[in-house]
Amino acid sequence: MPVSMLMALVYTILIEGIVATLLGYRKKNEVLAITLINIITNPLLNYILWVCAFFALIEVNVSFIFIMEILVILVEWRLLIFSLKKKSRELFFLSLAMNITSYVLGVFVLSSYY
Repeated sequence: MPVSMLMALVYTILIEGIVATLLGYRKKNEVLAITLINIITNPLLNYILWVCAFFALIEVNVSFIFIMEILVILVEWRLLIFSLKKKSRELFFLSLAMNITSYVLGVFVLSSYY
């Protein structure tokens, strides 16, 4: 795994973990589930984006990234329902809040490098 993808994963786990904690998800099984879900979705998303860009399969632009982020929110939401067995609406809000925060902060951090 390239260092940039590993750093993206670490930042995502930290940021989304903080958001989850602030929203009251502090139990060991909740933290573990959120971390494992991010270990599944973040590298997969970054790999798909890399493959699409490297092989020029699809233009990786803001619209494509937006669609991919929506898919990540939905996948994480379903995985949270499966793993935490809580109310669907509550877990959708959690997934949405975590992913919006990590995306916005990720864009902010990346833009400071360029």
